[in-house]
Amino acid sequence: MSPFDEAVLTVVQSHVGKHSGLAVREIMSEVDQKGDSYSVRSSIKRLIERHGVPIGAHPDFGVFMLSNESELDLVVKNLEARSKSITTRVDRLKEAFRVAVDATAISG
Repeated sequence: MSPFDEAVLTVVQSHVGKHSGLAVREIMSEVDQKGDSYSVRSSIKRLIERHGVPIGAHPDFGVFMLSNESELDLVVKNLEARSKSITTRVDRLKEAFRVAVDATAISG
């Protein structure tokens, strides 16, 4: 685990449960990270996917260590909704592209 991921983990570990969650910007401040939030978000993703750390993130509660199954369900439902939204956007983008290409072919 990288020193940066360890620093992010140390911050998040002290925020157990959705009611003690913190914003990504707060994590950035704690680990002295400037700029955009990509590095912290990537670190959280790595901590979950590579290291098996049960970190939850939710727009209403921020980032926190999962403390029970209802928090897990809350986070999973949010992720599934986001996934569905992205899939819909991909489908619409493909459709819009096909329509635009067909219109160009017809007028050209």
